[in-house]
Amino acid sequence: MRRREETPPADLRLDGEGLEIHGVWIDGQETPGGPLGAPGGPLKGYGVDSEGALHIPSGLLPLESGKEFKVKTEVRLEADAKQYPTLLSNGNKIEEGPLEGAPDLHYAVFEDPFLKPCYLFALVAGPLSFIEDTFTTMSGKKVQIRVYGQPSETTKLQFALSSVKKSMKWDEDAYGREYDLNSFAVVCVRDFNMGAMENKGLNIFNSSLLLADPKTTTGLILHLLPPTPAIAAAAIAAAAIAAAAIAAAAIAAAAAAAAAAAGAIRREIAVEK
Repeated sequence: MRRREETPPADLRLDGEGLEIHGVWIDGQETPGGPLGAPGGPLKGYGVDSEGALHIPSGLLPLESGKEFKVKTEVRLEADAKQYPTLLSNGNKIEEGPLEGAPDLHYAVFEDPFLKPCYLFALVAGPLSFIEDTFTTMSGKKVQIRVYGQPSETTKLQFALSSVKKSMKWDEDAYGREYDLNSFAVVCVRDFNMGAMENKGLNIFNSSLLLADPKTTTGLILHLLPPTPAIAAAAIAAAAIAAAAIAAAAIAAAAAAAAAAAGAIRREIAVEK
């Protein structure tokens, strides 16, 4: 944490509302007291020694993402039906409908019965449209696949939908790994600032990395499906193949345009002569 150069000098005070702060370190050194001080008693948690680091151990201590912290989840979402018609989370949707006694609200319940790293939890709510298809796994199970986006951009989601199906098939052929849930969703929005995230069963992308129009798109980077190296590799391979095909089509179109332009120039020269 650094103070902006143009900011006038002032005490930095910690707002620990709702948190039990056990200690404060600045650049690896615990503070003795005052505005940055910690309450009395033994210090708990840990400190990070690095230039400009401010670490505040508390009863709700954020830690590095770790795959060893695995959870099963059942999530119930409730929201205004008009403002948030689409409700999504990890896992299979096991229940949905209007909220009893509140006609303007609706709810959805999602269950993921398989252990997953807790940092892969995701929640999406908003006015989204989708395109969909199904994939039949090697055991005969049908998986519902949906790709969500802003209503004005659903025509550019087909590439992503096709890539998901090809990636699932490649993962089965290469590793014998079958997708475990009954549904898989991809969300594409312009306000997602992390580029892409491989949340289990609910991948989220920034629009700049997923939308593709075969008429104009010459390159695309596809992130991850479920967090497995096989599916990730398949997704990248599918994206590379599709991008190469689109690029080849663009080059061919450019060559045709250049040839037409050259012909027009020759005709113009002939007229002048």
